[in-house]
Amino acid sequence: MNIRYLSHSGFLAETELAYYLFDYIKGNLPVLKPEKPLYIFASHAHADHFDKMILEHPLSEQANAYIFGTDIRKVLKKKRFSLPDEVADKVIWAECGQTFTLPSCSILSLKSTDEGAAFAIRETDGTSIYHAGDLNWWHWEGEPLAWNRNMEVNYKREIDKLAGWHFKVAFVPLDPRLEDAFCYGMNYFLETTCAEHVFPMHFWEQYDIIAKYTEAFHPDTAIHMIEKENEDYEI
Repeated sequence: MNIRYLSHSGFLAETELAYYLFDYIKGNLPVLKPEKPLYIFASHAHADHFDKMILEHPLSEQANAYIFGTDIRKVLKKKRFSLPDEVADKVIWAECGQTFTLPSCSILSLKSTDEGAAFAIRETDGTSIYHAGDLNWWHWEGEPLAWNRNMEVNYKREIDKLAGWHFKVAFVPLDPRLEDAFCYGMNYFLETTCAEHVFPMHFWEQYDIIAKYTEAFHPDTAIHMIEKENEDYEI
């Protein structure tokens, strides 16, 4: 499997069966093999996860399916923006808790603790991939105790649905804005699931947060030390 880190929460994963493009807002895509399916995911409508360029040529022509968090539909409707016909026919609106099937995989959508959805993908050959979107344990200093406790409960409820999953690769937030709580979501995800390769994301170009995490937690999991945009990893 080849992974390209594009930016922020954007990744391209290439497996034997397909390409999976997640939350692409900028970055350099390689030349994609036309014979291999391309599935484009956008977890939600926030500008750091969704950009209309994914609806345009050449991606609109190459894409076999778009998998979107349902809040994107609401935001586009509010802005009176209609999807191009060649895109609209390919869109799957990922209702939270829904499992649906594509030719190369099945996809479970989870409810984000912010907006939209997270995606757990199981290919027909058994390879599994996870992309969290903004599903994270958002513990903010200054919020009421009850708010933070509710966030914890909601996050754990969704991640518990993945208990027993073995992911070849997982893309999980590690957000330095949460200060001492930056690792809560990552820790619980790794305690609940099995992941061979983990790519931190949503770290706002503060690459040193990855080293800070790996020095203290989970030495048996391959936490990849992302250093810059448009890096490739063979796993």
